[in-house]
Parts: sequence; C-alpha cells; structure tokens
Amino acid sequence: MLPKPGGAVIKPDDWYCLFGLQKQVEEGNCRDEKPMWAAHGGLDFDGRERWDKWSAAKGLDTEKAKLKWVQAYGKAMAEERTALNFRKY
Repeated sequence: MLPKPGGAVIKPDDWYCLFGLQKQVEEGNCRDEKPMWAAHGGLDFDGRERWDKWSAAKGLDTEKAKLKWVQAYGKAMAEERTALNFRKY
C-alpha cells in the first residue's frame, strides 16, 4: 500500500493493470463514470486508478485481454519489480 494525501492509500501500479484487464475479460468495456470521492470523504485515489486501468483496456476482446493479463502478471512478478510490488520487512 502506498500512502496518498488525506490518509488514502493505493496499491502498486502492477496491481491496477491486472485488475483492469481482469475486469475487461469478465465484464467487457467500462461503462461506469470515473469515481471522484471515497466513502471517507476524500478523493478516491484507489477507485480512480481502477477506473483508469479498466478504461485503458477498452476495446480489447476477451482473448487479447487474457494475453495482456498474462504478460502483465509476468512483468509484475519479474525479479527487478519485486521491490515495487512487495514490501520487505
């Protein structure tokens, strides 16, 4: 989780890429409005990132979205990206 202003947190970028492609496979193109406010009253950074990545996958058919998901997963799990996606304690 990465901190944002107002106490909000977001996940690593690779997580949002995988989320957007998964939603494209399961539901097709994004038809929702871009969220603005979170339940806690601040900006919805998490919801906006999810919406952005899902909208970026607009127009991909199911097979291409699945292929891009596998490629994004491989990239996220690459050794050089470990520090970006997983905290070391």
